[in-house]
Amino acid sequence: MNVIWNTTKMQVIIMGKTQSIPSKKMYQELEVMYKRGRKRSFRFTGKRADREIIKPLLTHRPHEYCLTILLDSDAYIIGYECVAKGTKDSIGVQPCDIVRTAILTNATFIITYHNHPTGEAKPSDEDISFTQRLDIACSFMNIRLMDSFIYSDFGPNYSFRQHKKLLPLPKQG
Repeated sequence: MNVIWNTTKMQVIIMGKTQSIPSKKMYQELEVMYKRGRKRSFRFTGKRADREIIKPLLTHRPHEYCLTILLDSDAYIIGYECVAKGTKDSIGVQPCDIVRTAILTNATFIITYHNHPTGEAKPSDEDISFTQRLDIACSFMNIRLMDSFIYSDFGPNYSFRQHKKLLPLPKQG
């Protein structure tokens, strides 16, 4: 995998680049998680994930990055991985790259983000096609793609779920 956690130094290594863990609170939660032997950090909420994970990793990037958040069956974050780095206007990632990560971490749910360095959060035809192929691949593997976002430095993120570009989620029974 492309992500290595080093909680003793409060760092995460993503695709060979060392970064500090985004917040002291996240570090403390990770420390508690590892002491208890649990695989949970915090329950996914969009605003908190944006603030503590997405924004520090995707803001002001000159190239496109694809980030996957991995969640367990109770929507707790297992981890996240930057699955690909692209150029200023494209990214070479396949659905199998993301599904493989979800399988290896035993994730039940995933959420993907990718940025557009231009700041425009409007999906291209390639973005829509890729996201729909990923949604189908996930459904075959009994992994739920909760949403896929295009991250923007300058405005609201684009949600594929909100714009009805994804398969409906199965009803919880």
